[in-house]
Order: sequence, then C-alpha cells, then structure tokens
Amino acid sequence: MIRIGLLGTAKVAEYALVKASENTAEVCLAAVAARDGDKAALYAERYGISASYTGYQALLEQTDIDAVYLPLANHVHEEWAIKALRAGKHVLCEKPLAPNAAAAERIRQEAANHQLVIWEGFAFQHHPFWQEVLALLPELGKIEHIEASYCMPIPDKSWIVYNYEHAGGSMMDTGCYTVCMARQIAQHAVNGNAGIEPSVTTASATPLKEDVRIDRAMKADLDWGGGMTGAIHSSIWSRSLVKISLQVSGEHGSLHAYNPILPWFWNRITLRKQDDIIRRKIPGGTTFEYQLRDFANAIKTLPARSGMLDDAVNNMRVIDEIYRKAGLPLR
Repeated sequence: MIRIGLLGTAKVAEYALVKASENTAEVCLAAVAARDGDKAALYAERYGISASYTGYQALLEQTDIDAVYLPLANHVHEEWAIKALRAGKHVLCEKPLAPNAAAAERIRQEAANHQLVIWEGFAFQHHPFWQEVLALLPELGKIEHIEASYCMPIPDKSWIVYNYEHAGGSMMDTGCYTVCMARQIAQHAVNGNAGIEPSVTTASATPLKEDVRIDRAMKADLDWGGGMTGAIHSSIWSRSLVKISLQVSGEHGSLHAYNPILPWFWNRITLRKQDDIIRRKIPGGTTFEYQLRDFANAIKTLPARSGMLDDAVNNMRVIDEIYRKAGLPLR
C-alpha cells in the first residue's frame, strides 16, 4: 500500500485525495501538513488522518511517507514539487504543473535526477469516459477540427484564481483542461500528427476589471497543420456560465463529448456518421479515484513514464503562447 501525505488543506484535496483514497485500496492517506499546525491537526481529526505536521517540510522529512499530493496555489507548485522529489517522494501535483513552461521545464529537469513518479493532476484522462472518447476517434477518419470548452462561474473575486501573484486566471484554472483535451485528441488522431504541437493563431482575453492581467475568460484558435485546426474557450466569470464539452469533427462525422471533466455527475457521448447517431453514457466513479489508483500503480511499476512530464511541459508552452497572443503577461 502506498502511504501518501497531503501538503496543504485546499478544498480540492477533499475530493481529489481524502474521498478518493477511501475508495482506493492501493492508497492510505497517512499524514497532512499545513503552515498552521492547528489547522493541520483539525483537518486530520476531521478526516481520520493519523498524523499532522506544522509546515510542509516537516511532512517531507517523514521516512514512512511514500508520496505526496500537492494541491497548493499554482505559484508554489515548482518549489514544493522539487522539494518533494529531493526528499525522495513521488508527487501527484494538482494541475497545472507549474505557472509557466520555464518552471515546468525546471521540474522536468529535476525529475530526471530521481527514479520517482511525478504526475500532473488532469484526473479526467484516467476515467473510462475519456478512454471511450479516444477509442471512438478512428470512426471519424481524418480529424479536421477540435473544440474544447470549460466554463464554470467562480463569483468570489477574492479567491486565488483571480490573483495574478498566485498565477491565477481562467487559462490556469479551467483553460489548462481545454488545451490538454485538444492536444490529446490531436495526438490520438489518425492524421499522423503524433508528436506535433499546435501553433496558436489567435487569442483574446476578457480581463478582470480589478486587475487586467487576469483573464476571466479566454478564447484561442489552434492549428496543427495538415488541415487540423482547433478552438478553446475557458471562463471563470462571463456570459458563458456553464459549458464543459468537447466537439471533434472529421471526414466521416463528428463526436460530441458532454462533461468530460466531471463525468461522474452526468455524461454523454454522441457520435454522428452520415445518417447514424450513436449515444452512449459511460458509468464510473469519480475521476479522482481512477487517477489515484493509476498513480499508485505507476509507483509500483517503476520506472516511471517520462512522457507524462513531457506532456505537462508542452501543455504549458501552449498556454504561455495563448497569453502572449492575447497580450497578457505570463504567470
């Protein structure tokens, strides 16, 4: 069993680790750390975690902890991912891996010095729903266009997603998912585009009035060459309140995936080919349960796949270019 520690008490940890570990026999949530020791102790008591620590470094120094989950704010992902690796811990880092591509590259370089697993937490890609989407792509033939949207309102402007110093913005919160989805579809297409990254042709941001460096919404157009294009749309506060979808058009038809990010709530895949329409709903638990199980299995079957970090760096390169095209500073 993999003994995992939690760095911080961010809300997402309740779903991504605490509840997920309850349904994942391969993992034991063994410790939690927070900058405030009393907060860590209360969290441990609330969720039945056996150990709590004041400060993240104190947890990293524990020899009985195999891995850590890192749900901290984006701007400190690099610091604590590298410290965890140097402490000999496997790392599951909440998305995005880093605030920009340069920071992601430094994490990749550090990881090359260790025989450890480090993953970026795009949990959706571990769910049977996403695997079904990828399996259906050959039905479309040559892919022509990919559209990915993740719009989810966050009305509280005091939250860190609206804080530039914390590497906030819609692209960093929901938009990184859209880039990841579009890139994965392109990588699995029959076009022969494997290994080719998209160029960003246009990008436009809807800035936050209180801080114009923050994008509360973003749209961008992508181009892989060879007749394959894409468009992404992210929002944390705009007229597009809720939209979580992926649409792929090909020479033989189209595929529409509804709610690929949170499929355990509700999902549907619609495949259209000429006069045929196929609709499927894919059952399953939370994306976090599948991710945690796969993470534990990756630890057990080392050596780790270096491609996971390569993908994280490339995802951040696209996000950086979107910010440049939109005229906004990098995070």
